Amino acid sequence: MSLIDQASSYHELAVFRSRYFTLMERTLPKEACRLVKDHWNKKAKDPKLPIAPASKA
Repeated sequence: MSLIDQASSYHELAVFRSRYFTLMERTLPKEACRLVKDHWNKKAKDPKLPIAPASKA
């Protein structure tokens, strides 16, 4: 979850999701997956989170 916390933009969250969610679903228990996804959703819904990283905005 620290990778999710370190994301500085929605773009970075989307990259994390595309790279890790499928792998996570295959290897972790369902409850652990749900906790990570809930944490991801909370961060993604943060209105202060920019869409693109500052260097690409």
